[in-house]
Amino acid sequence: MFDRILVPLDGSPASNAALPLVKTLARATGGSVTLLRVSLPGESAPDLEAGLGRIREGLASSDIQVQAAVRTGDPADEILAARCWAV
Repeated sequence: MFDRILVPLDGSPASNAALPLVKTLARATGGSVTLLRVSLPGESAPDLEAGLGRIREGLASSDIQVQAAVRTGDPADEILAARCWAV
């Protein structure tokens, strides 16, 4: 059903609200998860990576294969480019 699940996050509570569903889908299908955060001007990439790392660890502790990446650029372009990444 789902081999890979791409989860773009922006750090807001609204985007993080998708995480329980992502966890359920990944566990039910055996799919891997790619967490993506796009850095905007003025944001600290190390801080974004640390926050994304905590989310990754939480999902990985449920035996879910998780990859996390912080990219810089236009969010729409980076989300579209992430569809091609292999996990």
